[in-house]
Amino acid sequence: MPYEFNASDLDASMLYMEKHMSTCLLQNRKYEWEAMQQMCCSIQYGGKITQEEDRALFFTYGYLFIREDIFSGNFMFNQQPMEYNYMIPDFPDHTSYLSFINSMPDQDNPLVFGLNPSADLTASLNASRAMVATLIDTQPADASAGGGKSPEQLVKEMIENEFIKLLPEDFKMLDVEDRLKAMKHRRLPETGKSIPLVMFLFQEIQRFQNILGIVRRWMTDMCLAIDGQIIMSPEIATCIKFIFDLRVPTMWLLDPSGAEIAWLSPTLSGWLGSLQNRHFGLSNWLAKDRPISFWLTGFFNPQGFLTSVNQEITRAHRADNWALDAVESRAEVADPRNTIIADDARIEGKNIAEPAEGCWVHGLWLEGAAWNKPQRYLEDSKGKDLFFAFPNVKVYAECPSAEQKGPGAPKKAAVDDKNMYSCPVYKYPMR
Repeated sequence: MPYEFNASDLDASMLYMEKHMSTCLLQNRKYEWEAMQQMCCSIQYGGKITQEEDRALFFTYGYLFIREDIFSGNFMFNQQPMEYNYMIPDFPDHTSYLSFINSMPDQDNPLVFGLNPSADLTASLNASRAMVATLIDTQPADASAGGGKSPEQLVKEMIENEFIKLLPEDFKMLDVEDRLKAMKHRRLPETGKSIPLVMFLFQEIQRFQNILGIVRRWMTDMCLAIDGQIIMSPEIATCIKFIFDLRVPTMWLLDPSGAEIAWLSPTLSGWLGSLQNRHFGLSNWLAKDRPISFWLTGFFNPQGFLTSVNQEITRAHRADNWALDAVESRAEVADPRNTIIADDARIEGKNIAEPAEGCWVHGLWLEGAAWNKPQRYLEDSKGKDLFFAFPNVKVYAECPSAEQKGPGAPKKAAVDDKNMYSCPVYKYPMR
């Protein structure tokens, strides 16, 4: 996440460290490195950081760059040797410092900041996308395209010949209600919408049907407005421009208050493809009961899905006095024998063992890292691959407060927290 750091932050940090070091030198006491790290990383610079993961990253920089080792002659800011090593110069004359500065590379290597070499590629791609978006926004909207057809005529043809045919059928809510009532759970006595995940499915279908209706209505209105049968409102004109640029209209993504009602996608084709995949996942779940693995990224409310999983596990442990507010979510990456790698809900023919408790989820991607499948650990990404398809993950819950203790209690497998990484999960690549 970008933060508005400026020169005054740097000046304030340098002034504090200069006064602190001068005071310590005059009083003949040791430098307080932890205090300097806290001032720079929590107050001067860190006071603007809002995300906990960003704060942890910035504290890592502070620990590596603000410490006593910087006074050693072989200290380098880069953690591994490179073609150009970033060291603190120590010369007796001004000319040598100028020569050292002039020898520095024009563009810093991402390894200096502990980043993967592909970070340069990501930055270049982001800059290219921003430039293309600016060019699209500034191009003339009334220019005729090839064949003398206006943008409006081309949009009408695309909608009638392509896009409207891509829209799936509406859910018949009476049939949906009947099907939901018949659903059961293998460990719970409840049926129908009394089962948390069945209620979650119902809410997802409702939200999907709402989006499908909005898209279908806007497509119809655009065609009618282009034909002159209804008034060409500013909203319809804006929607036509988005379709002409093959971008997703804002009206399909946000409600009048600006709240997100659908998923975000940079291209119209990708968004419509996701629309079809989401419809397949929901209709398949409705018709064939629970899938063996859930496409987590295809839900409107993935947090609600995880909460529903915890609710079902809690109810299955009524006899053990589990409480929903006491359970803790857990995640376990599948071993190679039970792996499913897919980026949509179409996983027919892929058979894996059903977990005794909880469920499998798939559709996640790693950015800036890779997963070693045989040995099951995170490693640096290789080559120019920016994203890595992550295996399916078992999500379940435990209740530490209800665990049996004493000589006869079952032994629980020890977990080495030092080797576990709490990985943040985001719905979109850009926060």
